Amino acid sequence: MLSSSIASAIRVYPRLRLLGGPLIAGLFFLAPGIPTNVRHRFLAILSFLTLGCGLFYRSPESFRRDVTVQLFQWPHIDVANECESHLAPAGYRWVQVSPPQEHIRGPQWWVDYQPVSYILNSKRGSPQQFVEMVNRCNAAGVGVIVDAVVNHMTSGRPEGFGTSGSSFSHYSYDDIYDYHDFHHCGRNGNDHISDYTDRYEVQNCELLGLADLATETTKVRDTIGTYLDSLARIGVTGFRMDASKHMPATDIRAILQRVTNRGRMHIVQEVIFGFDEPIRPEEYIMNGNVHVFQGASDLKRLFKTDGMAHLVHPVGWGSAWGNGYLASEHSTVFVTNHDLERSGGSLVAADPQYLLAHVFILTWSYGQVDILSGYNFTNFDDGPSQFRVHCGQFGWRCEHRHPMIVGAIQIRGRSGSQPVRNIITSGSNRTAYSRGSKGFIALNNEPEEWILPPGTQIGMKPGDYPDVLGSNQIVVRVGGRGRLIDSIVIPGFSAVGIHL
Repeated sequence: MLSSSIASAIRVYPRLRLLGGPLIAGLFFLAPGIPTNVRHRFLAILSFLTLGCGLFYRSPESFRRDVTVQLFQWPHIDVANECESHLAPAGYRWVQVSPPQEHIRGPQWWVDYQPVSYILNSKRGSPQQFVEMVNRCNAAGVGVIVDAVVNHMTSGRPEGFGTSGSSFSHYSYDDIYDYHDFHHCGRNGNDHISDYTDRYEVQNCELLGLADLATETTKVRDTIGTYLDSLARIGVTGFRMDASKHMPATDIRAILQRVTNRGRMHIVQEVIFGFDEPIRPEEYIMNGNVHVFQGASDLKRLFKTDGMAHLVHPVGWGSAWGNGYLASEHSTVFVTNHDLERSGGSLVAADPQYLLAHVFILTWSYGQVDILSGYNFTNFDDGPSQFRVHCGQFGWRCEHRHPMIVGAIQIRGRSGSQPVRNIITSGSNRTAYSRGSKGFIALNNEPEEWILPPGTQIGMKPGDYPDVLGSNQIVVRVGGRGRLIDSIVIPGFSAVGIHL
């Protein structure tokens, strides 16, 4: 019945088929003689179709683009395809790719984090495929962030050859590094890190037995700097600095100064906060953003046990939360990453709160956002069961495509820098808020539905707004003074979100 009504409307108004999605919605909604219920349902469906097809109108002045997706273990060719087909239309600014340099051989995911050389030949693809990926993503408007493993090399067990044929042992890497280019801290009988309250040990001993590069030396800085600069010249637009905590911030700065267009590069550093540790995330903001690991821990605690309404009241989630948090402009927040989902330190994809937590961090006003797109696994070491990516098959989750996440990116983008207003809480696990007059979000972290009654102040301009988070094709009707005309029903463990 609905489809026939829409078809009839297009026959009556044939020019509708020639217009873009938002204009079609506007003309159809205003056209005389079309029943109100049909207009509302059509608007909801059109919003969903627009979301799926990437027809959102975004201008540089009106749409905030600062979200990164980590396509963990994706081959270069699949990353390139995804930039064009989904990431750019959905509003992602960057894609973080797995380490592209030569590494030790093996099916485990972590072999990527044991470099053998800086040749761009890895399990993810060849140098030519890497360059093609960067070019295609850049052309689509999505910058490539490389996961840069520069703190260390391999554990040296066993010795052998890397993915490009380079030979290596623990402290010898063809013509790149030899014994004297590494730290030998003389601690704990094996040079391994044992005491994280000792700055010297954390930054001069070996992380899990991995040969620790002497990043204070000119040779090592030049070698790493040349690698990163070569990536920048290809067109890479940023780096995730792996294991940053294990390098002094000044060493990272000296290395990055060797990179072309350093000022334009997006840098995010892995610095895991510890309450009793001397190395602080604040030390690293001179180089760029820092991952807020405490945020991921708090999101798990509040969404799972203590009540997620505490994220918005009495003190909103962000820098005011103290230890482990930084000012918003220096912070990159996330629900989980490839390490945390394997260690139990965060929410994971199987949790009913997983998508809700993503909606929250995307629509709240703190930091830039990273989203992990991973795969299902049984054991810690497991790499993907299928090399090529097939979303929804062979364990590839592709959560970055989920309507709730893509819709939340739209709300974030259109809300821009608008402040959080009109905070509503109902118990400890339900909350709603607006982003100025540009967006409104309601999150229900309970299994039962939550109803926001007519008259509720949500701060939006009068009008009818389709839910962009995919909750049952809901249309939110707003009247004078930004108050609801009809009630909103938010399903259990779900959310409703709208934007101008």
